[in-house]
Formats: sequence, structure tokens, C-alpha cells
Amino acid sequence: MKLTFLVQGSVAEPYEVSFWRNDRNLTTSCTCEAGIRGAYCKHRFALMEADVTNLVSDNIEDIGRLQRMIMDTDVAEAYEPIRNAISAQYLISSKFGLKPNGRRKNIEADATISVLQRGGLMKGNGGANYLDVYDQDNIYHGSIKTPLSVFKTNIKQLIPGITLLSLVRADRQVHEKSQGIYYYLDGSEFAKAVKAETGLKEAKQRLRAAMKD
Repeated sequence: MKLTFLVQGSVAEPYEVSFWRNDRNLTTSCTCEAGIRGAYCKHRFALMEADVTNLVSDNIEDIGRLQRMIMDTDVAEAYEPIRNAISAQYLISSKFGLKPNGRRKNIEADATISVLQRGGLMKGNGGANYLDVYDQDNIYHGSIKTPLSVFKTNIKQLIPGITLLSLVRADRQVHEKSQGIYYYLDGSEFAKAVKAETGLKEAKQRLRAAMKD
């Protein structure tokens, strides 16, 4: 069985998105530029997620059939890591805008470790010499003043006794290219999100391969 949908994209002519299954293999196609190149195509994945926002064909009832067609296929299996990575990106990006409400207050290293052990993180940005401490719910607990800028401080000396992972990303807190640095413990939800996001490129490659088989 083959299911075909018309989806409105960035050009006047709707894109044709098709799905067909042979045993556990689901093959898909899309007439958009990315789909023709075999790249990661948002039109196919929107329909796979039952998002009909841009659907212009009159076969909306086939969306339910598509969901059943996808189940237990190689594409569904390959798509799961991508879904997890996209969720991870949202979690990570939710930390980028964190900043204290009001004036900074001091927090000791022991209290900081306790927050980190419960899934929190420390964040510093730009050339600042403060690391702000937040719990897993993004609630501010205090700040630790660093002897140098947050990017030049020896974190092992500042917070002894534990090994922290770090992530540097543009956070645009000071200016368009401003960077933030994030310290967190391995095993935390933030650490799991970073790992999931790191594997996104490889997961997309596996998905493209599954869709071509």
C-alpha cells in the first residue's frame, strides 16, 4: 500500500510526500529540494508525527493509516533516537536563558555540590567571573565568584572533590555571539540530553539510510 499526501512548503506548488511499506521496511519520498537530495526532510517527519498543519490534500483520514503503517518498521526504530535528540535540544536550550532574579547571592561549594548532585548545573557567560547555580527545575540558588573569567577558571580547584562535565554554547546573554559555559554531573538529565543531542547527526544518517532501503 502506498500513501501520498500534498504538503504546502515554501514554494507555490505543494510537495508530494509518499510512504510505502515492504515487510519491516518503510520507504518515503518527498519532492522538496531536501527530499530529492535524500537529506533530512521536515515534511515527511511532520506527517510521521501526525502534524497536519501544512497538509493541503483532502486525505487527512490517511494520517491514521500512516501511523499504523510506520509501527514496527526500520524507520520507526531509526527515528526514535532523533525524537529523543530533539527533546534533548529543547531541554538544553531551556537552560540558555537562565540568569539570576535580582542581585546575586553567595553560595558555598558544599551547597553547590548538593545542588549538582540533585541534577542541577552551574552557568557562567561571556567574560563574567561568576558561576550561577541552578537546580534541575531552573531555580537559582546562588553564585560562586571565580578568580578569573568563567572560561579561564580551574573548576577542579573551585569545586573540589567531584568531576564535572562542561558544555560551551552561544547563549546571546551579553551580545549576539556571547557564549555560556555550563558545568554539570555525568548521569544528570542535562548530561543525558547533551549525549542524545550529540548523536543527532549520526541518527539522521541512519534514518536516511533506512528510508532508502
